[in-house]
Amino acid sequence: IRIIDLLETLGIKAQHTTHRGNQVWYCSPLREEKKPSFTVNVSDNCWKDFGGDGGNILDFVMAYHNTDLQGALSFLDDLHIISAAPTIRQVRSSNNDNSIIFQKAQPLVYQVLLDQLAEKGIRVDVAQLHLDEIYYLNAGKRFFGYGMKNDKGGYEIHNKFFKGATLKSPSTLIGVDNNRLTVFEGMTDFLSALQHYNIMAFQTDVVILHSIAFAKALIVDIQASQQYRTVYLYLDNDRAGQETTTLFQQELSEYSKVKAMNGFYSGYKDVNEFWQAQREKV
Repeated sequence: IRIIDLLETLGIKAQHTTHRGNQVWYCSPLREEKKPSFTVNVSDNCWKDFGGDGGNILDFVMAYHNTDLQGALSFLDDLHIISAAPTIRQVRSSNNDNSIIFQKAQPLVYQVLLDQLAEKGIRVDVAQLHLDEIYYLNAGKRFFGYGMKNDKGGYEIHNKFFKGATLKSPSTLIGVDNNRLTVFEGMTDFLSALQHYNIMAFQTDVVILHSIAFAKALIVDIQASQQYRTVYLYLDNDRAGQETTTLFQQELSEYSKVKAMNGFYSGYKDVNEFWQAQREKV
């Protein structure tokens, strides 16, 4: 496996190349820096971080994930990276949704993904109840992430370096046959709110938008159904979130009482940022 292919898979972008392309330079993925001082020798397939270490691909994975040799081997095996020059078709398809191909979903148990969620303050039991472990292809390469099924039967997928979907859908609906609806922008906001309230599920229908761009489509659906008497909004505390809250209130005033719930996470971008801050105070 070429180190440069591993770095690309991890979302680490090259800054420039030297020596006729044989040395590729990056901002170090092992520490904070603004000027690239991490280099990969392509022909030798070795790396050197001028802040300290260097070695082969296993040395890098052990340093990057703070793991041992067995952990590094397991990580590389799970990624299933095949080092080969990409075809023109792969390069062209990598920028559109058709490049993301679902392979399988299984219970969320992979420690790397659980650790990524833990960094966001999400407990294992909450994550495992609502999320799956997803394996997918992107531009012909195999990846994994945690995900949530959307209303088209595809999956919204996140990992440390990627957010996307196998089938684009306006939302994920978790229905409990109620006349109240709770709306979140993203899945980590939803999971954070569960922990904030110390519950495992809401006693309302829940929609996770996955993108604020899908809010208008949801409003149209609510107007058509006239089902929901109360709509609770947990949108971001930014301009788009505020404008969307106003849109909900204006468009649904005839059918529903719209309640903006962002008061308790005022001063934070979203529910997850608020939740992480509360955990740090404990």
